[in-house]
Amino acid sequence: MKQTSIVGLTAILFCNGVAAQVVYSNPPYLAQWQVNASPIRCELAQPIDGYGRAIFSQDAGRRATFQLDAFRPIHQNTQASLVARPGSWRPGDSGREIIKVQTRSSRPALEVRGDLVQQTVNTLLDGWQVVLAEGDNEVRLQPARFPPSYRDWVACLGQLLPQNFSDVERSVLTYDKGQSRLTETERKALASIANYVQLDAAISGVFIDGHTDDGGGFLENEDVSRLRAEQVARYLESEGIDPAKILVRFHGEYYPVASNTTADGRAANRRVTVRLERGGIPPRQRETVVAYDRQVENAPPRLPPGLDD
Repeated sequence: MKQTSIVGLTAILFCNGVAAQVVYSNPPYLAQWQVNASPIRCELAQPIDGYGRAIFSQDAGRRATFQLDAFRPIHQNTQASLVARPGSWRPGDSGREIIKVQTRSSRPALEVRGDLVQQTVNTLLDGWQVVLAEGDNEVRLQPARFPPSYRDWVACLGQLLPQNFSDVERSVLTYDKGQSRLTETERKALASIANYVQLDAAISGVFIDGHTDDGGGFLENEDVSRLRAEQVARYLESEGIDPAKILVRFHGEYYPVASNTTADGRAANRRVTVRLERGGIPPRQRETVVAYDRQVENAPPRLPPGLDD
């Protein structure tokens, strides 16, 4: 005989030596949907007592996802079913299977994308539960209060930026021989980066590095790389980026990314890179920050690994 227990704590129950069914769910009258909105990410989530959260989310420049995020290792790496199940207003109706899914013991326990996200949304909008059935255990999403929260989430989706952090994390501007001024195309690209930085509060640093080919003398190349990097920095500041987040460095002909023996290689080396950092210490607050570093006369400046990959 199977016993069903709707619990707020993870437990394996036994009755007469038979494992009981464990159901993670909120009573309908306590179910809540929470919307977290920003131009970077839109999230619609239902906390599930004793389990974790069910999350619909979409990041800027990406497709929507649906996740079940268990706060403890509850699930197995196994196949399960995502089921649409009606409420008590349809007694005797066991519902229908939406799709077979793969669960995992790591977080999130379930993640789906594409058309399945909309199918899950439509199930909740119809007033049906969405149930993850894994063996004898179930996770149930309640449709109560979903429609108004969903409308708020959709409104957030309409305000998302067209770009994701990974789209703007690293940018490279290249230059013709003797050129230092920004082109209109480069200005538009930098304006897009500046707009993103101002809207993503997690951005802590903007690192700008100037480079040249080996076509001039050491000091000349150093000056050219400095001029180009500083022009980029000034433009980003004019577009609203806090100067305290910006660190400018210039390296002349050092750290080429291609051979200077060919025209294409020299063109690739005449560049300014812009790299964004999230969650770090702002450059101006670090104990040691150098924009130009030479230990001895005519020695190359030091560039930490990975800054210009």
